[in-house]
Amino acid sequence: MTIISKEENIIPIEEALNLYIDWYSILSVIYRRDRVGTLDSIKFYIYDERGQRHHEPHLHVICNDEEQLVINLNTLTIIKGSISRNNQKKAIERIKKNKDLLLRKWESLNKEIILPIY
Repeated sequence: MTIISKEENIIPIEEALNLYIDWYSILSVIYRRDRVGTLDSIKFYIYDERGQRHHEPHLHVICNDEEQLVINLNTLTIIKGSISRNNQKKAIERIKKNKDLLLRKWESLNKEIILPIY
C-alpha cells in the first residue's frame, strides 16, 4: 500500500507511518501554558503537561524573563530554581492567597495525568 503526497511522490505506507510516529513524539511534548497571574516583574504560569512525568501540582514562576522557580501547589515548597529572596516572598504570598484557584486551574489543564501512588 502507498500514499500519494501533493507532489505526486509515492511514499510507502511504512515510511508514512514512521514519519507520523516521529512527528507525534515531537509534538506530544509541546505543551500549552497559561499565564495565571502577574505581580510586578513576576509572571505565574501553569502548563498543560499531559504526557510528561509530573507527580505533583505545581506552578512556574518567571521573574525578569530569566530567573525561574517551580513551586509545589500543595505544600508551597520550592521544587527547583531560584529567584531573588524578595521576589520569592512576594510570589509565595500571592500563590498562598490563590492556592485553591491555582489548584483547580492545574487540575483542569492536567486532568488526564495519573499521579503515582507511593
